[in-house]
Amino acid sequence: MKRNLLIVSMAMLPMLAGAYHAEIAGIYYNFSGEEAEVTYQSQLDDNPFFMSDYSGAVVIPETVTYKDVTYRVTRIGNFAFNGCQKLTSVSIPESVTSIGGDAFYGCSGLTTITIPESVTSIASNTFEYCTGLTSVSIPNSISSIGESAFAYCSGLTSVNIPESVTRIGGFAFSACSNLKEFTVPETLTSIGQNAFYATTWYNAQPEGLVYVGKVAYRYKGTMPEGTRITIEGGTIGIADNAFKDCNGLESIAIPETVKRIGKTAFSGCNSLTSITMSSSVNSIGGGAFEGCSGLQKVVVPNIAAWCGISFEDYTANPLYYARHIYSNEETEITDLFIPSGVTSIGKAAFSNCSNLTFVYIPASVTSIGNIAFYGCKGLRHVLCLAETVPDTNSNAFNNLRTASVTLFVPENSIEEYRTTSPWSDFGKIVAFIGDLNGDLKVDIADGVCVLEVLAADEYSEVADINGDGKVDIADFVAILNIMASWK
Repeated sequence: MKRNLLIVSMAMLPMLAGAYHAEIAGIYYNFSGEEAEVTYQSQLDDNPFFMSDYSGAVVIPETVTYKDVTYRVTRIGNFAFNGCQKLTSVSIPESVTSIGGDAFYGCSGLTTITIPESVTSIASNTFEYCTGLTSVSIPNSISSIGESAFAYCSGLTSVNIPESVTRIGGFAFSACSNLKEFTVPETLTSIGQNAFYATTWYNAQPEGLVYVGKVAYRYKGTMPEGTRITIEGGTIGIADNAFKDCNGLESIAIPETVKRIGKTAFSGCNSLTSITMSSSVNSIGGGAFEGCSGLQKVVVPNIAAWCGISFEDYTANPLYYARHIYSNEETEITDLFIPSGVTSIGKAAFSNCSNLTFVYIPASVTSIGNIAFYGCKGLRHVLCLAETVPDTNSNAFNNLRTASVTLFVPENSIEEYRTTSPWSDFGKIVAFIGDLNGDLKVDIADGVCVLEVLAADEYSEVADINGDGKVDIADFVAILNIMASWK
């Protein structure tokens, strides 16, 4: 009976699965093509736990030979040295170009690490919980540091982040309790949430908006009600979570130098009523304005730049909540003119702008992104001068009354628009003619132009609205008919 119980118990235990192709001089490798990857020894089946027996000083060679084939060692794989608490040092050769996530997770005996110039990024959790790590050399080849890459490295007191780094992931140095100082480059534009949380450095910062280099990192402390913030000139980024749940924030001005606004940067700021946007912002992270239910106004001085912003999702665009777009503090935009030269209107660019009544799209536009004009329920007229129908996402005009919107297009393109979704959903698609004075609308001023040509007893092709080879009162009547279609 006891024997049978033992067999059942052993069967219930997760089985160890080998993870490597070969062990050579105490290092485990996987091979692919002509390259070798340093890997872990084994894994518990159906369990995210990886095991290796690396200890002491490990020297990784540039090449290894197995079964008469020589492989170049180019990668340290995910979890390769995971949990090897007796590992004291690792020599990484220049042949290695990438180090995987969790590669040195929990290597508490590791005191120093030198990353070669051949490596271009540090993955997520790579050195997390390396509590004995007192120094790390990050080369100029590194462009990004992943999430939690050095989290809980309590032995670190200082870090030099080189000029090549443009992004530091969330929690990257979080809970490095003895980290007192670090240098960051001016090229750094993106910092993830809580990247320096619970460090000696952050704890020593005064309350208010804390900056890391040229990035607005985090508002520390309780923000007073009715706070208006102007981000410092020269700031080039706003970090993830920078103002998250700052209920006292009423308005904020983004300077022209800012290029990126991070994920959930203003999430939950339900007292935020207005924001003035920089024309140099090129990306806004997911959920940046999620839950900003008090937003009433977004000031966008540069429409062309706005069309080019990469919104990660619809909650990254403040217009989704504000519903009102302004050219300055006083002037709301109801007639939207996309400037000539713009080639693309990005995803969610004007989503939920309920007060837009007219949109002009120049001939230069070749593509319109997902939900670009979603929910623009006040739209009555769209004028698109592109002779070739722009490549348009099927949801670009969702949740608006397209059946009651008149679309004006070049005369020779009417049929193409009528047979191309989602343009075919518009209630009326008519030729755009009769704009004699070039103000992108047809009104009585254009009728006056016809009468002036008629009074001068001259012929003008542009004033010959009905194309009968002469300018007469019939052309004036044609103008009136076109005007009626705009109502």
